[in-house]
Amino acid sequence: MNIRHVYLSSARQTARVMQEFRAGRVQADVLGNSPETLLYLKQQGVLGSYQSPEAKNLLKGAWDPDGYWSGITTDLLVNRL
Repeated sequence: MNIRHVYLSSARQTARVMQEFRAGRVQADVLGNSPETLLYLKQQGVLGSYQSPEAKNLLKGAWDPDGYWSGITTDLLVNRL
């Protein structure tokens, strides 16, 4: 198995994935991006769904109900009084 990690900014990653999709040769298996970007890619028909059995263990709303994405990180904002 040949695994290659490519780190790109959100915008560059989205542009690359869309370019590959339009060319008919998507090369990415896993993406890490914002929910807004993943929603865009879902609407464009780029993403494939996968219903992970582990999604039920995530916080409610941390996954797409159709199985197109699930949260992999959590950012906490703490307000000190």
